[in-house]
Amino acid sequence: MKPNVKKTIQLVLSWILVIFAVLMGISGAVLGFLGTAFFISNTTVISAIALLVCLAVSTGLARIAGGKIAPSHRGRFALGVGIGTTLLVILISYFTVFKPLIPPAEIKAPLVPDYVQYWDLPTGSHIAYRKIPALQQSQKAPVIYLHGGPGAGFVALEPVADAVSPLAREGYDVYIYDQIGGGLSDRLPDIREYSLARHMTDLDCIRKQIKAEKIILIGESFGAILAVNYIAHYPGKVEKCILVSPGELYAREWENKHRGWPRDRVSQERLQMMKSDLRPHFFRYILLELLVDINPGAGYNLVSHQEADAFFNKIFSFLVDGFVCNPANLPEEIPVYFGFWAYTMMEEDLKVRDTNPDSLLKDNNVPVLIIKGECDYVVWEVTIQYKTVFPDSTFLYFKGAGHMPYLERPNLFSDAVSAFLLDRPLPLPAYSGN
Repeated sequence: MKPNVKKTIQLVLSWILVIFAVLMGISGAVLGFLGTAFFISNTTVISAIALLVCLAVSTGLARIAGGKIAPSHRGRFALGVGIGTTLLVILISYFTVFKPLIPPAEIKAPLVPDYVQYWDLPTGSHIAYRKIPALQQSQKAPVIYLHGGPGAGFVALEPVADAVSPLAREGYDVYIYDQIGGGLSDRLPDIREYSLARHMTDLDCIRKQIKAEKIILIGESFGAILAVNYIAHYPGKVEKCILVSPGELYAREWENKHRGWPRDRVSQERLQMMKSDLRPHFFRYILLELLVDINPGAGYNLVSHQEADAFFNKIFSFLVDGFVCNPANLPEEIPVYFGFWAYTMMEEDLKVRDTNPDSLLKDNNVPVLIIKGECDYVVWEVTIQYKTVFPDSTFLYFKGAGHMPYLERPNLFSDAVSAFLLDRPLPLPAYSGN
């Protein structure tokens, strides 16, 4: 082979190695970031280490190539490639993983209605609540409404208050509160504290705060999961319970099964709109999902409560049609104010719980009313399980209603709840099939 040809080939191979050095430097930055995140939560430190890995890898490989490309300036050439690669990583990161999910100017604090009050619980939770007082003196157990989500908040949602307000005329004090991490309640600085155990402890502290020996629970969706677990872990404290569109009783049983999601009932047009809105934030969201599995603390340091909540509520706006039979029945505003981290960490907590509440409910005798709507996105098998768990249970099936039946059948919902609590005839025959 002629010397000139050989030299040309070596030069070409050297430039290919430079390109490889750049690519490996970028890969090193990614792996360095994720690897460091296993041990450190501070994203500034994680990013700095990732950039150092990028600089070291790209510089080291470029130094080999520099022997043929710039033999007399090999070190400077290699450092130049390393610095250039590092700057490229910074530039790419700025427009991808470090681009906010929601522009800071669009993040607005939720409005707090005048009727909202707060409990400061012994657990450290600062809880927003709304009390609808009984219109007549009564010795009846108070009613506590447990919202879904997890991580939502229903204190400011008027249709819920309208649906349970008739109970005040029957002599019941009614409380609606936002669970910690969602709605108008405070967010926790340590996201690892979001757990079913924390929610149960908060609920029992609320029972003591309102000086009630026994309470009546209305649990919707995740709120039904919370209610059932409270019954299981705090026996004798619940007089009656109403489960509305309950979620899965034991999440680990549904790990590889389809339990139903709001998107199952959303039009393709709405889903496409959601995907288009998500696309510019794809890399940041994927990194966030990875960090949730690796080190949630690092994920939280990457995406704060404020940013994550605003983004999550935007996604909810695309999926809300899936909660009803007819989207025309939705109110103009649905101020649930989702808490992203409360939702995310609760989902993780439910997946790893090793105690099925079914095993703790064998001897329970709490009267339970189960309400399921025709258009509820939760699959039938999830709901019917509650009927087998509670021997003293009644199942009502609402036609023309979805996951939030009080939005489409408000009168029927109120009548059913009142009749059940007052031991009157129900407005519908009980469903007895499987």
